[in-house]
Amino acid sequence: MHLMSFYATPYSARHRQEKSVKKTLFLCAGSFLAGGALCFGLAFAWYAPSNLKDSARAAIGGIYATMTSPQEAQTTPLEDAPVVAATQDTPFTPSVAPEVEAAPVPEPWPRTIETKVSSGDTLISILTHYGIEQVAAHRLSKDVNRTYNLRQLRPGHAMTLVLDHDATRTPDQDSYPPTILHELQISIAKLKTVIIKRTGDNTYSVRVERKQLITEPKRAKAVIVSSLYRSASEHGVSDKTISDLIKNFSYDVDFQRDIRAGDVIDVMYESKRTEDGEVIETGNVLYAKLNTKGKEYIQYRYTNELGLPAYYNERGESIVKKFLRTPVDGARISSRFGMRHHPVLGYSKMHKGVDFAAPTGTPIFSAGDGMVVHAGRAGSYGNMVVIKHNGQYSTAYAHASRIARHIRVGTRVQQGQVIAYVGTTGRSTGPHLHYEIRKNGAQVNPLNVSFAGGDNVLSGRKLTLFKQHVEHIKSQLAVMSTDSNDQSSVALAE
Repeated sequence: MHLMSFYATPYSARHRQEKSVKKTLFLCAGSFLAGGALCFGLAFAWYAPSNLKDSARAAIGGIYATMTSPQEAQTTPLEDAPVVAATQDTPFTPSVAPEVEAAPVPEPWPRTIETKVSSGDTLISILTHYGIEQVAAHRLSKDVNRTYNLRQLRPGHAMTLVLDHDATRTPDQDSYPPTILHELQISIAKLKTVIIKRTGDNTYSVRVERKQLITEPKRAKAVIVSSLYRSASEHGVSDKTISDLIKNFSYDVDFQRDIRAGDVIDVMYESKRTEDGEVIETGNVLYAKLNTKGKEYIQYRYTNELGLPAYYNERGESIVKKFLRTPVDGARISSRFGMRHHPVLGYSKMHKGVDFAAPTGTPIFSAGDGMVVHAGRAGSYGNMVVIKHNGQYSTAYAHASRIARHIRVGTRVQQGQVIAYVGTTGRSTGPHLHYEIRKNGAQVNPLNVSFAGGDNVLSGRKLTLFKQHVEHIKSQLAVMSTDSNDQSSVALAE
């Protein structure tokens, strides 16, 4: 019936119906294809490599424009279609508000500041730098100057300031807030400190505190593997202590010929420290023992009833001899007294002294007590010192690199005192000491001169007191030798 009615319809009307049906089918198919393409494009845009995403998204934008506005799609080229903004291929993270930094907590008052004096500083400039008012700084400087001369303030002096905030005033720009000085300490030496303390409004007390030294015995015991001077110096023993050891043993020991590797030195000396344990200096040698070439030499420092210190052996005999056997440490005999082939002149010539080869700068000691009668240049001798010891003997020390600062004609010297330093001035082939002993003006062989002459021997009550002192030293040594924590036991070891 329907079919017949369809064909019964006039052709023009039937043609219009067919056209409408085709158009509807075409639009449905187009929409289906466009939707599929859109889904494919979205998937491709999400999973495709980044270099293909932009073109895919552009195409999607064109399809979307075509679907929403067919008329515009017919007149607008695909490449001119709007581009959808690219999305980042990173996981989504929610935005977090930035943390607000907490304001710094101001340093509490009062404050302690440690500083050092720099070049050009004055007490006033330092105080004003840390917020002390100019007027107050000037007033305090005048108060301090009455007790301590501020002209002696030197770069490097340590200062400790205790400051408090002055709440009644406001700070200037780019400066410390106004402050009040409670205390100031200036360390002007290891043992001296200027202490300034606030006692009231704009009033201060000023005093100089001197630390007290504690003197205690220290022991050093070691096997010598080098010269005594070098070994001790490298391990912190003072030059004074080393010089005392060398001088005292030089009466009996020739340090150039007698000392060998394996010899043992045992010494007890004074150590001076502050209450907080800082060692300031070493003092006198109290006891010394040297084992060399199978012999044992022992010395004790003893102060007699008159308060005069000296060194004695265990028998109470003074160690002092007329002359030292060796006027220089760490040297070897390079040329003896007598005829020799002169190394510079090239012919045989009488050598009227003994040469000791040693490095330039090695200290030269006076062989005995006396007075300097020459100190300066002396022709082929170079720099030379001559000392007159008595009406019979004098000694000469030649080729020195320099003469000690305090040595000049008329200076009185003691046995073992440094008078010059080894060198190679004058007619010389290398650094050495040329040493002469002159008897009544004529040179004699220093190696043959009798070094006896220590006639100071204790007896009677003096000897009894000395022996008591020796027993006291031995008891101290016995305790110190068992102290495994005594770090000074290796002070002379290499």
